[in-house]
Amino acid sequence: MIDMIIILALIWVVFAVVQDFKHREIANWLNFSLIIFVIAIRLFYSIFTGDYNYIIFGLFGLGVFFIIAHLFYYARVFAGGDAKLMIALGAVIPMANTFYNNALIFFVFIIALLFAGGIYSLAYSFALVFVNRKKFAGEFKKQFYSHEKYFFIALGLAFTFIILAILLGTFILAVVSLLIFIIPFLYVYTKSIEKTYMINYVEPKKLTIGDWLAEPIKIGNKTINPHWEGLNENQVELIKTSYHKKVLIKQGIPFSPSFLMAFLIILYIKYFMSSNWGFWGL
Repeated sequence: MIDMIIILALIWVVFAVVQDFKHREIANWLNFSLIIFVIAIRLFYSIFTGDYNYIIFGLFGLGVFFIIAHLFYYARVFAGGDAKLMIALGAVIPMANTFYNNALIFFVFIIALLFAGGIYSLAYSFALVFVNRKKFAGEFKKQFYSHEKYFFIALGLAFTFIILAILLGTFILAVVSLLIFIIPFLYVYTKSIEKTYMINYVEPKKLTIGDWLAEPIKIGNKTINPHWEGLNENQVELIKTSYHKKVLIKQGIPFSPSFLMAFLIILYIKYFMSSNWGFWGL
C-alpha cells in the first residue's frame, strides 16, 4: 500500500514541478487530488486489513503539515501552491508504524526540504547570473552604490568584532564578524537578481491568481497595491477587463523542485538505508 502511495505521489510531484516551471504556479486541482487519492487509498486499505493505523497516520501527517505549511506561508517562505503541496505530502510520507517514528520522518523531511531549497535556490540564481552576466553586473554595481553606506557600517562592525575576537581569543566572534561583513553583499546580490531576472511585464490576459505586483496600478478611482499574498480573483478579473497596459509582475524562483529533492531523500532512506540501519522501523 505504501509503495502504491509513493509511486502516485512521485508522479504528482513531478507534474507539480513541470507545472510550476511552465506556469509559475501549482494548480489547486493537482494538490487537492493528491490528498483525495492518498486518503482514499489509506482508508480502503485500513478497512480491507482491519488496521486503521494507515488512515490515522495519514490524517495525522495531513494535520501536522497543514500547520507547518501555514506557518511557512505566513512567514513568507512559501507561496500558496507550495504550501498546499506540502500539505498533500503530509498525507503521503507517514511510512512507519508508530507516531514517534513518523514524527522523525516529518522532521527529516522538513530539514531535507530546507537544505535542498537553499542549495537549489543558490544554484538557480547562479545559473541566472551566468546566462546574462553583463546585465547582472550592471545592476549589482547600481545596487552596491545605492546601498554603499551599509557596506561601510558592516565593515566597521565586522572590524570591531574581529578585534574583540583577537583580544578575547573567542572564535565565535570571528564567525560573527564574517557574517556581518557578508550580509550586505547577500542583500545586494538578492536585490540584483530580483531586479534583473524576477521582474517582468505581463499582458493583463496572462495574469493568474497569486501573481505578485511589483508596483501599484491605478484603475479609475481604485488602486491595487502590491501584497505578499498576490492578486486575488477579483483583482485579476478587474485588471483583465479594465486595464490595457502591461503589468509589472515579480516572479519568485520556482520552489517545487525542493519538494521533489526532499521526497527523494526520504525514499532513499526508506529503500536503501532503513533495512541496514533500522531507520524509523521501516
